Amino acid sequence: MTRMHPIYRDLAVAGLVQFFALLLASTMLDQGEWMLATCRLSTAFWFGVIIILLRRHNSLTSGDHRYLTRGLLWLLLIGIPVTLVIWGVRGIT
Repeated sequence: MTRMHPIYRDLAVAGLVQFFALLLASTMLDQGEWMLATCRLSTAFWFGVIIILLRRHNSLTSGDHRYLTRGLLWLLLIGIPVTLVIWGVRGIT
């Protein structure tokens, strides 16, 4: 059996987190606020992934691997509540 390259494994984990986050966000009954926050935070995460892969795709550090596997999860867990509170205070949504 062939082992998966670490970069592809990390991206597969991030893709699964993305899939389940969008699945969860699509079930929220808050007129799309949760989904909009999830999409914006996910976009920011994937831009970070692109920057990491463009800069040093051949020699990722352990921090890069941690960001690729757990970064989206932490960004969503912290970012969605903060974003929704800020939007609520500002009266954006």
